[in-house]
Amino acid sequence: MNFLRATFWRITFSRLSRRALMISRPAITQTDVQSARSPVDSFRELLVMPSEVAAETLTKQLRQSRQRILEKIREYSSLSPEDGNCVCRATELGWYLTRC
Repeated sequence: MNFLRATFWRITFSRLSRRALMISRPAITQTDVQSARSPVDSFRELLVMPSEVAAETLTKQLRQSRQRILEKIREYSSLSPEDGNCVCRATELGWYLTRC
């Protein structure tokens, strides 16, 4: 009898938890992922801007964020275009994977 009771409760709770998981997390469709603009796109735009224009564009950012972004721009600018593009693509892939 205890075995049946324990089995009943185990099945009941597993169904409830599955339902709770389905309700609590909205489904992300493929169009949501495709339409989302990655921060890497904005970073690529900053890479091709002259440094003065990029610094002016970043004035809306917090000081620490702005400094970090400018450091990354200098770092990526020192790489070859192929290497910089490769690192950008890998970073962008990671961003999309975390959104799924």
